[in-house]
Amino acid sequence: MTDENLYAPYFEIPHADIAIDWKEGAKSFFGRLGYELKTEEENLIILKAGSKIWNVLSANPVVHWRQARIVLEGETLKFQLKTSIDSRIIPEVDASYINWEATSFIGFLTGEISDIPSQPKMGRMMLQTAILAVKSIVSISVITVCVVVLSIYGIQWGFYLIEKIKANITGFPQINLNEYMDSVEQAKIGIADVYLMPFYGFSESLAAALASKLSKDLNINVRTTTALPIPDGIYNNNREQYDAQGFYKPQINAACTLGDLKKDTVFIGLVHGSIYMPGTPYRFLFAVQFDPKFSVVGDYEMRNIGVHPESLYHTRLYKIVKRQIGKTYYNKKPTSIPGSLMKSPLMSTLELDALGMEF
Repeated sequence: MTDENLYAPYFEIPHADIAIDWKEGAKSFFGRLGYELKTEEENLIILKAGSKIWNVLSANPVVHWRQARIVLEGETLKFQLKTSIDSRIIPEVDASYINWEATSFIGFLTGEISDIPSQPKMGRMMLQTAILAVKSIVSISVITVCVVVLSIYGIQWGFYLIEKIKANITGFPQINLNEYMDSVEQAKIGIADVYLMPFYGFSESLAAALASKLSKDLNINVRTTTALPIPDGIYNNNREQYDAQGFYKPQINAACTLGDLKKDTVFIGLVHGSIYMPGTPYRFLFAVQFDPKFSVVGDYEMRNIGVHPESLYHTRLYKIVKRQIGKTYYNKKPTSIPGSLMKSPLMSTLELDALGMEF
């Protein structure tokens, strides 16, 4: 099993924030989730659960191979959970489950919860996986027909048909921002309500298409800047992520050069990569809010979409940016209402895909 076949979120917790004996707590917590102790040293504990055989035989992430590695280094407790995503049609199912294990463990260690919370409902996810497996098999012959269409009627119609079939295979709502790229509408004349600020590496044409659709859907003036340079020293090579804090000052500096602003104009940075916030236990964040007006979005996890079409990435990006507009421009509050775009917390792409399009 190689690293490419693993989903492995990594977390750090200051030792001062831990309310219980971390080693005994880990054995108790993960033991009740089916993990077995494999290694125990003074500052290290490793537990494993599931079986690689069940990776093939079952769609249930509870029985798939998983590993928890927890180590105390100085004043920081570091732990990483790993789960196999071999042969997974929807790897987000396994990712969502292990994220639940991780966040629950953090709450258990820090005293925010006193017991293991109810497990997420996996039945619907597993049913969806089974349906997609059947659809994927059926789609092979159908896409073969598309190749014939491509050769007879031309490339444009052939690829159009393939894309439509792929969208039906995934079962997710789709937004295709490519439709807005060839003829992106000019921003409305007047003051900007929202400014999207792509950083080097993030497509300026994609940012412009996103601004065009958001302007139309929300009936506000969403504009974009040209690409901003990424500051030196904010990329963490060990994590292969950007420190989100490094994008704050460049956004402020860029905003100071714009003349079409009003008091409540908000600014959203767009980063072609994964972002994190030092001092938080989360392996990645879809977005980071700096203050009431400035935020940044990282798109790496949205792009990690396996067999799904590009329009799924566009849909995820649209949702996250619109969600940030809801937070900053409309002052929308987090909610527990299922399907709302503002539903919180948001821990995985599977949960992101389940969100609706409206606040």
